[in-house]
Amino acid sequence: MDFEKIDIKNKIVRITNVSDRKIIPFKNQDYLSLKKECQRTGRLFEDPLFPTVDKSMFYTQSVPFGTKWKRPNEISNKPAFICNEVNAGDLDQGYLGNCWFIAGCAAIALIPELFDNVVPKGQVMEGSEYTGIFHFHFWNYGQWVDVVVDDRLPVDSKNKLLFCSNKQEPNEFWAALLEKAYAKMSGCYENLDGGNTTDALIDMTGGIQETFDIKEMKREAHKNDMWKVLVNSRKHKSLIGSSIAPNPRIREARLYNGLVMGHAYTVTKIACIEINRREVKLIRVRNPWGNEVEWKGAWSDSSYEWSTISEDVKKALEFKKMPDGEFWMSFDDFYRNFENVQLCNLTPDAFSDEILKGQENSKLTWKLTSYHGEWIPGHSSGGCGKGNEAIFWTNPQFLITLTDVDPDDNENMATIIISLLQKYTREKRVNNRGESCEEFIQFRLYRILKENDANNARTTGKRLYASQLERCATSGSYINLREVTKRFRVAPGNYLIIPSCYDAGIKGEFLIRLYTENPINQNNCSILHDHKDDLKLEDIFFKNPNSLNDAFSSWANLLVDSATKSNDLKTVSVTSTKASNAKSSDIPLSPFHVKEYKLYTDDFDLNDKVEAKKFLEKCRRINGLLN
Repeated sequence: MDFEKIDIKNKIVRITNVSDRKIIPFKNQDYLSLKKECQRTGRLFEDPLFPTVDKSMFYTQSVPFGTKWKRPNEISNKPAFICNEVNAGDLDQGYLGNCWFIAGCAAIALIPELFDNVVPKGQVMEGSEYTGIFHFHFWNYGQWVDVVVDDRLPVDSKNKLLFCSNKQEPNEFWAALLEKAYAKMSGCYENLDGGNTTDALIDMTGGIQETFDIKEMKREAHKNDMWKVLVNSRKHKSLIGSSIAPNPRIREARLYNGLVMGHAYTVTKIACIEINRREVKLIRVRNPWGNEVEWKGAWSDSSYEWSTISEDVKKALEFKKMPDGEFWMSFDDFYRNFENVQLCNLTPDAFSDEILKGQENSKLTWKLTSYHGEWIPGHSSGGCGKGNEAIFWTNPQFLITLTDVDPDDNENMATIIISLLQKYTREKRVNNRGESCEEFIQFRLYRILKENDANNARTTGKRLYASQLERCATSGSYINLREVTKRFRVAPGNYLIIPSCYDAGIKGEFLIRLYTENPINQNNCSILHDHKDDLKLEDIFFKNPNSLNDAFSSWANLLVDSATKSNDLKTVSVTSTKASNAKSSDIPLSPFHVKEYKLYTDDFDLNDKVEAKKFLEKCRRINGLLN
């Protein structure tokens, strides 16, 4: 099955304001033109690009027996696009395992201005304006698109919607049609089976994702920081999802406490109340199944705790005792039971790492620059360099210049947020028997040492190599997610970004998004493509530091800076451990022996340079980089 691709490759797209949105018709289907044609002919719209055939639903399994495609007036006596008002409870998961998408839609439904961007107003199912055509807006790999669908929906043998529906208001159809439009954009309904909530949120906002692994943040101070993250995220209207790691043997296994493993939930409200002069932090969560499968512990629908507060407080909390999938729980229980929290930040100002560092939100207007590129086997797909370090330098290279424009910043630092997103991972499943198509990806950030090298590369397009660069940071270990994102504060200057897959020879397209304080103009960003024929060792490998001072002046600053600025960082992990879904690879470096070790920063005064050097020296000795 073919899928739509945006015809942008190896191009830089500059957007001066992150709120600017140009919406183009998906697959050249113009909503207004098609609607006028239906009104002229008196026929209801039938979408030729997403026909009512089995392959629009499934391609690796059979369609459930008795399934038919019907319009809303054949399913309900009084169909309506929206009944009364929109809320998070309007979506209930159907036959598909797409709880991640339902959870994302529920989050969008909580914020009217976001919902109106995705679901245009004025769509009806009666009167002269009804023509059987509906449309929705999605952010599709860097471009907003308008996706049109007809209103023929799959129903089972009992005339019930097969996929998403509204169980409490079965006459309402906006959610089912939104799901159909997303399925069309993704290739078919089956391609929505399994995913991450942040993918859906990003595709409906164009926002930036952050993920927190709660199970790795078990200390009390980490819990307090997580609460601050959630509170500030709600203030900034960021969208929040949560989940528990799946049971590898049982799909969506149910726990004794009512929660479901490998299942996406939406955080719909956060509150802090006082009981007997004691502060109680509460969090409201929704299961997209929209049924009785809810939390059974403290503050659940039938728990004793509700009898300890007044009716006024219950009303303020919008408490409802219903088997609708939505429930309250204490933040302590949330933190203890959930393992993963996903945020979709609508603007970079809401990024939670600022909260964790105790910084105030930026007052700057962020500028976005997008780079559409591709990994081409044998040309620009060098992988991580493991086993053949030289070919790492064939990966795409993107040169940028950062400047400091914040008048309130006395540190002369520039901020950049980098996002690497691999394209068409969901659409590719059709040709991969429904299996996940996310490659293990990573990006690396380097500082260009000499201004002349940067200027020459910008003028000639010639690539840069290890001898001309200083390592700054990476997005983390290689990981098979659709998108990886990270924020950096660095000194103004020239920098090089290299996105790569873990394995060499991977074919794929990607999108890099850069949020900066100052616009990156034509002279400040370049794609480097001219390869060097014969690489020397100094082109491939970074030199080991000759002295402690050399080491301290480079990566150590980042290490010490992170240790001193964090209010609660007590240990520093010298080497990264290999996660189950991540691949670890060091930046190409002369071979050295690595051991896992942790140092307690309490043993050193990191505000004192001499003490910091001692700390660094111990780190270096552990890693075998000295002696």
